[in-house]
Amino acid sequence: MSNDLAIYLSKQLLWHSLLIAAPIILVALITGLVVSILQVVTQIQDSTLSFIPKILALVLMLMLCGEWMLHTLIEFAQGIFFSIPGIIKS
Repeated sequence: MSNDLAIYLSKQLLWHSLLIAAPIILVALITGLVVSILQVVTQIQDSTLSFIPKILALVLMLMLCGEWMLHTLIEFAQGIFFSIPGIIKS
């Protein structure tokens, strides 16, 4: 395996990881921000209050995007597995 191929595969791995994780991270960020703003406005200082909306939002997001995430991950893994014979020959 050449260095260029290793760098290319590493880039693809990082890109797919970011692509799969981005919806979950963005929903957690937005939910946390909204809950924090509501806590400041209402002056409720309960630290456990932010966990329940985040968990519910993340579960909802996984239900909506889980199939797409799994499909993307399987396609990437199959591409890597199918390219192994070509990598070994070169």
